[in-house]
Amino acid sequence: RRGRGRGRCERAGSPGCTTSLTLDAEAGELRCDPEFADPADDVEWSTAHDVTYAANDVFSVRISSNGFCGGAHPIIDADSSLTFDLRTGEAVDFRSLFASYDRDAKAIVGAYLRHLTAEEREDCEDVLTESELADHYFSYTIGPSGVRMRTAFPHVLKVCNRTSVVPFDALRPYSKPGSLLERLADLPLPADVVAEVDRRIAECDLDGDPPMRPLTPADRRASLEAVRAYDLTGDGHPDYLIDDSLVFCSAGASFRHGNGGTGIIVMVSGADGVRVAADSLAFGARVVEAPGSPRLWLTLGGRYCGQDTEGVSRAEMIGCERPLDWNAETGAFALADMRETRFELPQ
Repeated sequence: RRGRGRGRCERAGSPGCTTSLTLDAEAGELRCDPEFADPADDVEWSTAHDVTYAANDVFSVRISSNGFCGGAHPIIDADSSLTFDLRTGEAVDFRSLFASYDRDAKAIVGAYLRHLTAEEREDCEDVLTESELADHYFSYTIGPSGVRMRTAFPHVLKVCNRTSVVPFDALRPYSKPGSLLERLADLPLPADVVAEVDRRIAECDLDGDPPMRPLTPADRRASLEAVRAYDLTGDGHPDYLIDDSLVFCSAGASFRHGNGGTGIIVMVSGADGVRVAADSLAFGARVVEAPGSPRLWLTLGGRYCGQDTEGVSRAEMIGCERPLDWNAETGAFALADMRETRFELPQ
């Protein structure tokens, strides 16, 4: 994660340093253990990460690994996600979110199960029960609308691993006083953000045309759960990232996907509420931690990468990543200078 300088902090003992060291240590463990990996085997390993929340003194990152380190079974979607309370810098274990997990385990698991659809529970009803999961380990991350809980069954039951995003309000009664769960339960997804997601859902409901698939409550919930929160302006308040490709569209995915990609929307918090400060087409977006505040990088192509596209076909256009910079005077984001362009795209 840090390359040279791994394991070093400018302010040893500070919360930020504690978080950085924990992340570095975790990154070092994301590999096949050389003590047990057989050199004769075709060893493979890959890890993907997604920062799901970086605001309100909370940093949450989903970490998923796949690979083969020898032996009978491959490693499939091994979840080693981490959530930090940035007031202390410490990683927060799932059970530490609650006042008494042992006492309230069935109620907490019940909230998780209520937010799974009937289709998600199909064929796994025997293991997806309050009694079976009361002593179970859950990995988790934080999002603007709730806690993403995921089961971690052994290989023989991996087919039954399920993810459920449980709203903060459903878990608030069991939260530990002063915990990050209690703090975030007081910060619901702003009405302006919900309205923007709903507007984009309605935008896909083409006049007079029957929808390819009608909107269900689960579709709307999934669209809201896909919103990410980051402090992208560095003012200490959460800003919200909406990826149009993750918002339900009854007209089909192709309605939103054009030659320039799909919509990436950033809504910023301010004295006048939450408003749109960037609405760009891109082929992808990712948030990268940077000094001061996280930075949003867009995957672009063609002229946005400095290429002269006259007479160039779409297949011949180059791809690149460029960051968005916040301008406090204009109250908007804009593409950073071309000198910051990256031409090696993340895998």
